[in-house]
Amino acid sequence: MPVLQGSQSALSPRAIFWRMGAQYAVRSGDWKLVSIRGRVELFNLKSDIAEANDLSKNELGKLKEMQSLFAAWNKENIPPLWRRSDGGSGD
Repeated sequence: MPVLQGSQSALSPRAIFWRMGAQYAVRSGDWKLVSIRGRVELFNLKSDIAEANDLSKNELGKLKEMQSLFAAWNKENIPPLWRRSDGGSGD
């Protein structure tokens, strides 16, 4: 419940990660990084819950930080052992 309420509890995860093929997302604190089809977008969910304003060009330090978080998490994963039933890669 603390995560859903946005409190900074010791039980709150440091970051949440998601990936499917070449697509991925990272949520850390108020920030969310999304990469779909090679396009990277960065949002501050505290001030932009609708994800309407891409900050990736204005917040280069935060962009690199979020990309580093994903890279560190992703290197611990193995490649997917499954394929989509339609033969697609999930990209």
